[in-house]
Amino acid sequence: MFYGVDVDYRDYTVSLMDEKKKVVGLSHFWKEGFYWFIDHHKPDIITVNFPLEENSSKLKAATDLIQKLRKNFEYVVADKELLKEKPEKIIIKTSADLFFKKIVRKELLPIHTREGIEQRIYNLRKTGIYLDKRMLSQKRNKLIRELNAVICAFTSYSVENNSYEIVEEDGQQLIIPKYRFVPSSNRIKRRVAENKSENVKPKNEK
Repeated sequence: MFYGVDVDYRDYTVSLMDEKKKVVGLSHFWKEGFYWFIDHHKPDIITVNFPLEENSSKLKAATDLIQKLRKNFEYVVADKELLKEKPEKIIIKTSADLFFKKIVRKELLPIHTREGIEQRIYNLRKTGIYLDKRMLSQKRNKLIRELNAVICAFTSYSVENNSYEIVEEDGQQLIIPKYRFVPSSNRIKRRVAENKSENVKPKNEK
């Protein structure tokens, strides 16, 4: 399973993605609940959304989270050299917006607007990520964090599969997934195959 986190002050939003790039979980935690989650799941890779805005409360929250993961759970922050070794328990810093810019390939609208949210949801499918929109929150602030967390989980997936690049931005070394367009025909086939497999019951099941 692949894990991604978006944090804003006291709220921790976690996305779980499987090896087929399907989002299988979106959860919101307070601090203690999040630490319990990490302690029980013990992910090898945790990707944290690292916003680029100066003086941002989200930037401070992300920085504090990384420090706590290092101190309390013995994670190390990945860089170019460390990624070659692939140690256990690493923290990846990414920027969801930098990856969304790759997908959209035109002006990226502000995520706090309805148009910006819709733009990201619409273009997300081009990556081959499967996200059931019914999983998304109806509350805008939570929805924004969920979309960012999905990209973080995809970053963890991309690091594991050696499909990433390193970007220097504002003095930060960020890990960004490589973007490979997945044709709609392949997306449809995959969904059909998944639906068929989900509808098949074991012989001993009524």
